[in-house]
Amino acid sequence: MTQTFREAWGAALSFLTGLYEAALGVAGGLDPLAWAIAGGALLLIFLLWLLLRRREPGKNRNRPEVLISLGSISAAEGADAGGAVLRPHRFSLRMTVSNLNTYAVQVLELALKTPEMDVPATAEVAVVVPPEGSVVLSEPLPEIVGEEGRLNLYFYTAGSKRVYRLGTTFALEPWNDRYKVSPLNQSIVPTKQLASAGVSRVQERAWREQVERERSQHAAQSEPRERGRERAEIPRNPETEAPRQGELGFPDEF
Repeated sequence: MTQTFREAWGAALSFLTGLYEAALGVAGGLDPLAWAIAGGALLLIFLLWLLLRRREPGKNRNRPEVLISLGSISAAEGADAGGAVLRPHRFSLRMTVSNLNTYAVQVLELALKTPEMDVPATAEVAVVVPPEGSVVLSEPLPEIVGEEGRLNLYFYTAGSKRVYRLGTTFALEPWNDRYKVSPLNQSIVPTKQLASAGVSRVQERAWREQVERERSQHAAQSEPRERGRERAEIPRNPETEAPRQGELGFPDEF
């Protein structure tokens, strides 16, 4: 094997040596003007490469910097007390949304979901977070079932003219009688639809199925009545029907 390696190395060295000598021969035949043109072309290619590399988006480059902090979900005012977060009723979400960008951010929607919930609980939001500023959001929420889940915040940025989804987690803190929204491990990804769009599709499908069931029930109930009405409306034909008792035409007395 050592002999094979030496032969391969010798062949590669011979090829590189021949290529070097050929390059020297070509370079020796060039005048100073040709060298200047070649050097300028190489410099231009290098500058273009640097420019394109600088514009290439990195993994998190050009992503908006938005952060959720001080977030909690507790029982709404007027709800039953005493371990209230474990029982179904309305909740209230309160959190701070910070915009670390030099442009404004428009918050569009909130969505919360746990593994025990069929569809997420959504809330429409119309709040503008100023550049390098923050706002406190306080939104009522419907029933939340489960001990932990995921919170998604949808927002639009004027900088990229796109809609993004900021995601984080929340978990139950029964000793504080609330759900705590995590300020860590938050992710921001672009999206093309809101969570409410999926909820609307589910609700529309359930509504259509309910309408079809009601139509089927109505048709099943009305069919016997229609048949009875048709039998009652059939005209009698004296020529083909047998005469009923008392209609034979004979006198009652002889």
